[in-house]
Amino acid sequence: MTKEELIAAFIKAGVELAYAENYSDAMAEFNKALELDPINYMALAYIGQIFYLTGNPFGQELVAKRLVKYHPNETEGYKHLGNCYHEMSRIKESVDILKIAVQKHPKDPALVPNLLFYSNSMMLPMNEVFELHRKYAANYEPRPALPKPPFPKTQKIKVGFVSSDFYSHSVCYFLFSLFPFYSKKRFEFHLFSNTSYNRFDQVTEAYKQLTDFWHDITKLSDKEAAKLIKKEQISVLFDLNGYTPAPVRIGIFGQRPAPVQISWLGYPNTTGMKSMDYRITDNYADSPEADKYYTEKLLRFNTPFLCYSPSVMAKSINTEFLEKTGSEPLIFGSFNNTTKITDETISLWCAVLKRVPNSRMYLKSKAFNDPKMSNFYLEKFTSIGIEKERIEIKGYSFFEKDHLNEYLKIDIALDTIPYNGTTTTCEAMFMGVPTIALMGESHVARVSAALNSQAGFTEFVAKTEQEFVEIAEFWAVHKKKLCEYKNSMRTKMLASPLCNPKMFTEEWERVVSSLVSNN
Repeated sequence: MTKEELIAAFIKAGVELAYAENYSDAMAEFNKALELDPINYMALAYIGQIFYLTGNPFGQELVAKRLVKYHPNETEGYKHLGNCYHEMSRIKESVDILKIAVQKHPKDPALVPNLLFYSNSMMLPMNEVFELHRKYAANYEPRPALPKPPFPKTQKIKVGFVSSDFYSHSVCYFLFSLFPFYSKKRFEFHLFSNTSYNRFDQVTEAYKQLTDFWHDITKLSDKEAAKLIKKEQISVLFDLNGYTPAPVRIGIFGQRPAPVQISWLGYPNTTGMKSMDYRITDNYADSPEADKYYTEKLLRFNTPFLCYSPSVMAKSINTEFLEKTGSEPLIFGSFNNTTKITDETISLWCAVLKRVPNSRMYLKSKAFNDPKMSNFYLEKFTSIGIEKERIEIKGYSFFEKDHLNEYLKIDIALDTIPYNGTTTTCEAMFMGVPTIALMGESHVARVSAALNSQAGFTEFVAKTEQEFVEIAEFWAVHKKKLCEYKNSMRTKMLASPLCNPKMFTEEWERVVSSLVSNN
């Protein structure tokens, strides 16, 4: 075999191993290719992807810089730099490098979605983020936008859901509050799945059982998928991904396959698309002034815009807390992804730790499996004057039960800014851990406060950073009251609109029916 043939063979073997999630052996094959060609583009790009998938942003950064240096006109180096900086919550650097990349490669299918998604974590005025989305949405729809097709004449209202996350993904905690409860006499649910086969699991099978039709669109182009949706006579089509890293299929909506197209759950901002008619929200999650920052018309539910369905495992765990003694330190915590732990977040958390003597901070995230990431974030705290002994950092828990039991170590969770938790906030509540949330301006900066309000935990909603710190201080002093509050949280949450799937489904059906009957 020639040198080029050997390199190609090593890369082919590495790709097959990586697809099977055998990353260590895949890495070995790619390194064999690099021994023959130290700057081989494909080998470096795949190694960068493995670093991304296995949570090694520092390794990814080294590979990315090599790619940019030796292959400046290709996309992968910029993509990997954007990803690893985002993982380290170096948001501005991430967005800046992606802006450069998008100028070079405006049609790249991964660069624009990452740029838009990462921009949600920046402390930017809402109008700037809005204009960014509106500008790049042109990549996914013709301008002018295609006309709405007529409503199909069907016995039931046919509803389609497009997603790459039909597996054990956080979105399942909210879809399981709709799929088991909708009226099969009035509605027909079609799932248009862009989910990779290697992600299929018991949740995938549950989705198939609970709904009416499953369509695999992984191998279809956007135009082909839109043609299938039209053929199935879908009246209302939901996008459950937006610009979240997938691959993105929002271009399907640009082809206008359905007369009503709605953004819900998967993306916390506008799509910027003229083809997306509506976005589901509520009066807590989006302020009355927010409408002007969406190309979509906001559908404000009378219930919360989502409904949380706790897992069977979560329900099986007892959350009885004992009152802490005066000498026991109060434990604050966050289980949010490191991508949300911005410098602004750490500054706010450090203000809490300084105000509450002897308190501790407990961080848990998959990225902390890498000791370099743990040290990277630990240094952020110590640079603001917090002793490293007051910070405990833990990585990924392989088993759900182990993960949920970690909540029992925490007294109070502290939310992230500007990008709040959603599933994490709901999960913490259900496990008896209140989350102090700062009510911001944009949806991403309001969602935890909205969830607190809908669940009846308004005592933990702050309007200013000073109030955020004061709330933490108050509950640190009133330990008995805190213990009583924590022990009542699960019952109170389950009785609230946030965990009432039948009420939510009735509201969902009412709104969707009105969109069809009024057109």
